[in-house]
Parts: sequence; structure tokens; C-alpha cells
Amino acid sequence: VSTQSTGSAISLFIVFSFLRFILPCNLKPLHISEAMIICFLLLFTAATLAAENSKGTLKRQPNIIYILSDDLGHADVGFTNGFVETPVLNRLAHQGIQLDQHYVQQVCTPTRGALMSGRYPIHTGLHHEVIYPGEPWGLPLNETIIPQVLKEYDYSTHAVGKWHLGMHKWSYTPVHRGFDNFFGFYLGAQNYDTHINGK
Repeated sequence: VSTQSTGSAISLFIVFSFLRFILPCNLKPLHISEAMIICFLLLFTAATLAAENSKGTLKRQPNIIYILSDDLGHADVGFTNGFVETPVLNRLAHQGIQLDQHYVQQVCTPTRGALMSGRYPIHTGLHHEVIYPGEPWGLPLNETIIPQVLKEYDYSTHAVGKWHLGMHKWSYTPVHRGFDNFFGFYLGAQNYDTHINGK
């Protein structure tokens, strides 16, 4: 795991399936474990920024935040309708760029692979199905993905949530694909409380 910290800290913050942890919504109250994760992320962000600033390496590059939430319908957020309250998402959407003419795949692994590589799943071999526990495949290692490109521009890169792009070898995991660190699950269908797949 690379511990080298370069450029502006917390510049890439991929939030996959943990949206429910960080986006308060009247549809679901936060649980203790979710609040702990929010506190951890805020403390981690503050500590990293402080370390960068003390070294005098904090640069004024734009922060980049990608949010991918699978199984989220178009009308499941407040900025596309008026009856679901998602104030944090609404603010992010109105201050950022909304990609509302783009479409995802039917399941998560192809969608994640397309987002990370910028290529259709048919070209990466991820178009068939999701990766199940124990399966020896993932996003091909010859694919250059977002965090690897951002590292060339001195960004710190961090991933939070669900990876689901391969884990049968360490070389397929996030910290070996350009992320400085990763906090989350390698597979899908994880129970947020028990951390067991499919339960």
C-alpha cells in the first residue's frame, strides 16, 4: 500500500455504495455505525489536509468527487423531483455537473468498470454479470483507470464504498490500481452491519 501523499489532499473521493452513510434523508435515519463512518471520514480528511498544509505542498487544484450509487432510480433524489428530501445531494448537484443524459449498465460491476476506465463493458470483458465471491476475474490490469491518471497530476486519491471490480489477486484491488487508500467492501451485496456477503 502506497502511503505517499502528493498534491491536494482528498482530491478524489469516490463514494460508491455508501451514499446512505453520508447523505441524510428523511427516508432513513442514520445509525450509530453510519455516524461513526462519517466521523472517521471527516477526521481523516482534516488530518490529511493538515499534513499537506504543514509540508507546504497543498496546492489549489480543483477537488474531484465522483459519486456512484447503484440501484438508485432517477426519481430517488430531490433534485429530480420535489418529494424526496436529499438536501446534500441537491446542493452537490446544483453546484456541480449533472450527467443526466448518460446511462448505466443493468448491474454494478459493468457500471463501475465503465466509470473507472471510460470504456464500454464489452471492451473490458465486464459485460456479462457481476463478480461473485471466489471468481478469478476483474477489471483487466492493462486498463488505465481514473485514479492512475489523477496521480500523474499530483492528486491524492481515495475510495470509499464498494469496489466490485476484482479481488482474487492483490493487484486487482483499489490500492494497487491507483488509490492511496480504500475503505469499504471488495464485493457486492454486503450487509452494512455484519459485513457478510449476501446476508
